[in-house]
Amino acid sequence: MSKSEIDIQSLQLTKSASLSDAIKVIDEGHVQIALVIDENQRLIGTITDGDIRRALIRGESLDSPVEIIMFCNFRALPIDTTKEEALALMRRETLHQIPELDEQGRVVRLFLLEESKSSRHHGRWRGQAFASTYAGLSQADAACWRKTITRNHSGAVH
Repeated sequence: MSKSEIDIQSLQLTKSASLSDAIKVIDEGHVQIALVIDENQRLIGTITDGDIRRALIRGESLDSPVEIIMFCNFRALPIDTTKEEALALMRRETLHQIPELDEQGRVVRLFLLEESKSSRHHGRWRGQAFASTYAGLSQADAACWRKTITRNHSGAVH
């Protein structure tokens, strides 16, 4: 599936959405991930089928909110990241997909391992500071965001 075929909005959920909603998004999205966003469309977490499976094993119900299982230490790349940069990170970190965020922390693209493998362009990493990104977030969401940004811009992206 190429970038142009991915409807980012169809992959998005709010943190109050249920695990059942997340399952539907992941199943219908065909990219093995759901993106949890806040009221300003900023990415605050990710969910995979593995996250849901582990939650169900722990005894969570399908009606439980995704907020309790979302992964807030997700990997993300800044806007204008090249496919080669994304592919290098995905290979190094064994990731199947990674979101590209604008300066406000909104998802503008979802890099897929399959899509990146076919690219032949070369580029350089362009890290960007997202200092204003977590302004207005709840305390918990801001803490998740700060951890993500720190990891993404520490020189060794995780």
